[in-house]
Amino acid sequence: FFSSRRRHTRSLCDWSSDVCSSDLPTPALLAEMNEARERLLAMLHDAELRALALAKLEGCTNEECAERLKISPRTVDRKLKIIRKTWDDVRS
Repeated sequence: FFSSRRRHTRSLCDWSSDVCSSDLPTPALLAEMNEARERLLAMLHDAELRALALAKLEGCTNEECAERLKISPRTVDRKLKIIRKTWDDVRS
């Protein structure tokens, strides 16, 4: 769902192995992850899409996202597809 879309940035798999190799991520790793998150969120030109992406990153279920954003679960599904397409288009 949330992976780096640029060749010069590290993938989440790379980050995961770093995190797994030690108990806590380094400050540099946290900064890199934050920059990647901000780059991806900046690609979403709708505030509701950004709010939904952040809610999912926080671990909310689709139902919790719907409640939080006061939208239907079907709208959550539709907007998640838009987010995925936006981020996939960058990778292509």
